[in-house]
Amino acid sequence: MGLFGAPNIEKLQKEGNVRRLVKLLDHKDSQLVSQALTALQQLTNDKEAENHRIKYWELYEYAGVIKNIKKLDQDKQKAILLLTEKLKEEKADAVKKR
Repeated sequence: MGLFGAPNIEKLQKEGNVRRLVKLLDHKDSQLVSQALTALQQLTNDKEAENHRIKYWELYEYAGVIKNIKKLDQDKQKAILLLTEKLKEEKADAVKKR
């Protein structure tokens, strides 16, 4: 647990904070990991969160999140495979637009 208590998964999901949720997948608290996985899976289908990422994320942010996902164990990678693919597609589209 951090200095200020456990991370607020609901708030992170509402903010669309994919980076922080991915980092939580390596947390030692299995309940937090499970909640973060669920939040990431729900963000996969969230059009508003997707539009926000497309509008505001820089290319290095996509690369950083994808790199952190690759560091996870295979079970966690499989659990968020759809999100990973979506992020890769968004990054490719962003490259084309720039």
